Amino acid sequence: MAGLAHYLKVCALEKRGKHSIGDIVSAESDDALAASPQDVAFVKAYLRNAIVRHADEEAEADLKFALAFALGLKTNTMQTHLTRDYQVIETGSHYVKLMFRTHTPHGGGFNNIKFCARFRPHGDADLLLHNDSVRISYTCDTTAPPPSSADCGRHMIRSGRGCDGHTVYRHDLFYREAAVTDPLLSNLPDLIDANYAAKADMAVEACCIA
Repeated sequence: MAGLAHYLKVCALEKRGKHSIGDIVSAESDDALAASPQDVAFVKAYLRNAIVRHADEEAEADLKFALAFALGLKTNTMQTHLTRDYQVIETGSHYVKLMFRTHTPHGGGFNNIKFCARFRPHGDADLLLHNDSVRISYTCDTTAPPPSSADCGRHMIRSGRGCDGHTVYRHDLFYREAAVTDPLLSNLPDLIDANYAAKADMAVEACCIA
């Protein structure tokens, strides 16, 4: 296993990232969440792949989002949010969520690109990636409520408190289960050395509710 899947597996094995059912990490300052140059290079490479894919598929809304996120990279500091949801006792799975955020180009919200992997225990010190795939999703968070309850269908959900404690409304725009061999993911820069050997921590964690 290499590339993004390898990094997410290391995060699961070593329990990197906040243990949470959510995907937003609260921090005392935005600096604590600022993406590294390595993260930025990774996202830029992904966006190059995604823009070509969405254009080829004539997926206008997905292409518009990817272009807006790329614009946000030029004008805003990107945030990196790494979280895990340990459900091995409850469901047999351990989820790792890596989300990148930028302010929307005209302010007032955040655009998010999230990569989520589901792992299952394999032996005493290993994990298997479910279906050899990673879920990619695009969302937009705003603090303004939708104009009516009719807009709170499957495309708009309330996601609870944001980093500043305010209620956040999440608009789900796109998701795809991408195989680790999909060109969208397979030729991205490594987020961790491909030869890095994880130090597995298989201790049980309690179910997280926050």
